[in-house]
Amino acid sequence: MKWKVALIIVVAFFLYSYDLTGTTVFVNDIARDTIRSLEILKNKELTLIGPPASIGQYGTRNIFFGSFSLYMGALGLAIWDLQPVAAAYIGVLLFLLAVPFMYALLKDLSDSKKVSLIGTVLFAFSPLTVTHARFFWNANFLIPLSVFFWFFIRKKRYLLAGLTAGIMMNMHYITLLPVLFYVTYLLYKRSYKAMRCLVIGFIIASLPLIVFELRNEWYLTNALIHNLQNPSESSRQFLWLITRFSESTLAFLGLRPAEISYPTLVVLPPAIITALSITLLAICMFAWKHLYQKFGVFFVLLFMMNVVAIMLSHQAHFNIRYMFPIYPLVVWTTGEALSRLNKRILIQGVILFMFLTSGMILMQKPQLPETYISLAVIEDITDAIVNDSLDMRYNITENIKGDARAMPFRYFLLRDADKQPENFESYTHLSRLYVISPTEEKIYKESRWEFTATKNLDLIRREDFGEVSLFTFEATQ
Repeated sequence: MKWKVALIIVVAFFLYSYDLTGTTVFVNDIARDTIRSLEILKNKELTLIGPPASIGQYGTRNIFFGSFSLYMGALGLAIWDLQPVAAAYIGVLLFLLAVPFMYALLKDLSDSKKVSLIGTVLFAFSPLTVTHARFFWNANFLIPLSVFFWFFIRKKRYLLAGLTAGIMMNMHYITLLPVLFYVTYLLYKRSYKAMRCLVIGFIIASLPLIVFELRNEWYLTNALIHNLQNPSESSRQFLWLITRFSESTLAFLGLRPAEISYPTLVVLPPAIITALSITLLAICMFAWKHLYQKFGVFFVLLFMMNVVAIMLSHQAHFNIRYMFPIYPLVVWTTGEALSRLNKRILIQGVILFMFLTSGMILMQKPQLPETYISLAVIEDITDAIVNDSLDMRYNITENIKGDARAMPFRYFLLRDADKQPENFESYTHLSRLYVISPTEEKIYKESRWEFTATKNLDLIRREDFGEVSLFTFEATQ
C-alpha cells in the first residue's frame, strides 16, 4: 500500500506544480499578498498582521488575519529567487505532505484500506484540491493543515491538534467555529485533559494575534463587533438550503466550480445542479447511516459548517473556503459514499473524470477577457519600465480589469527597479505615469482618479504587448 500512496504523491506533485508560471492568474489578492511577502523579505519586517478579511474590506473598519501566510510566502520567494509563483511553493509542499496523513486519517476513520485509498486519490486529484494548491492565498493553507489537525484529533494528540488549529486560526478566522465545536464536545464527554491540551495548544499558536490585540486595544475584536453590527448591504437572495447542501461535494468532484473558478468537462444547467445536489444528499445519507452512531459528532459539524458556508455565500458562487477547516470530513464522507455503492466502474469513472478536469486546470492559460494577462507579459511590460532609466517621481496604474493600483506590475517593479514607484495611494504631482490598457480610448473614457490626480499629463509613448499596451504619460508645466 505504501507504494500506492507514494505514486499518488508523485502524480499530485505534477498536478500541483506543472507550469505554474504559465497558468497563474497573478491579480487581486494573489498579487497583493505576494507583494506583502516581498516587502517583508526585503525590509526584514516583523509584523503580526496579514491579509485583510473580506468582512471588513469594503466597510469603515478593516479586519486582518494573522501574518503566518505572508511569512510562508516570503520563505518561498527567498528560496526560489523571488519568482512570484514561488510564494505558492511552500503550500505545494504542505499539500504533498498532507497526502500520507490523509491516508492514515481515512484508514483510522473507516478501518478500510479500500475507503482510505479511494479517499486519498479523491483528495489528491480533486480539481478543488489542485486549484487551491496552485496559487498563493491564505485560505489555501487551511486544506493541508486541516488534514494534520484531524489526524492529531483522531490520534488523541490534542496539544499538537491545538497548535495546528491556532496556526489555522491565524490563516483564517473561520477555523474558530470547528475548534469551539470540538472543545464543547470534549467538555460534554468530560474529556477535561484532552480539552485543556487542545485549548493550551490553540492559545500558544494564537499568541501573535493575542499580542497584537493587547498592544492595540483589542482592535481586531472591536472591528469584528463593529462590522457585525453594521453589515454591508447585499442583494443576495435567500438560498434554498437543500439545493446548496451538496455544493462542496459537487465542487470537490469537479462537477461545478466554487468561488475560485476552474474549467469543467461539462457545464451543467441550474436544474441539473439542483437534481444532482438532492441525489448526492440522498446517497450520502444512505451511505452514512451506519456511521452516524460512531461518528455523529462529525456529521453534526459537517451540517453546521455547511449551513455557515451557504449563508455566507453569494447566489452566484459557493464560498468553499468556509469548508476548508473540515475538508478531510468532506473527503471521508464522499469516499465512504462511493465505496458503499460498490460499483468499481463508477468509482473508476469518478476518479478519471476528476483527473481529466484537473488536467484542464493545468492547460488553462490567462487571457483576456476571461481572466487576465499572463505573467510573462506582465514581466515584459515592467521590464520596459525598468529600462526607462527613471530618476523621477513616477507611478503605475491599469485599465484592464479594474485594479487601478496595478498590483501585478507593481510586484516586479518593487523587485527589479532601482528607482521604486510611489505607493498605490500617491498619484498626485507625478512626473511620469505608466498606464496599461487595451486601448487609449479606455483610459480617457474611465478617467480614474489614478489617471486624473496629476494634471497636464501628455502621452509621449505607446508600446504594444499583445492584448494590452503600455502608455507613458509625462506631466508638463
